[in-house]
Amino acid sequence: MAYTSHSTKATSLSWAAKYGLTDFDRAVLGRHSSSSSSTTAVYSRDLSIKSVSLFSEVLRKIQHAEFMPDAPSSS
Repeated sequence: MAYTSHSTKATSLSWAAKYGLTDFDRAVLGRHSSSSSSTTAVYSRDLSIKSVSLFSEVLRKIQHAEFMPDAPSSS
């Protein structure tokens, strides 16, 4: 099975949504210019540091089996 950067990005953003990251944080992670009033802010490290830190938490929770994004939902 081949993985592309797009499928990796889509999976990561899906995990972020399931974990409960805000629309803003997911937009920053996805590098969408609509996440800020300034299109240059998309490339700002200062803007992205919080969102990347939050996503690092998502990855740690997955690694330690504390969050399983592919598990069936209880709803």
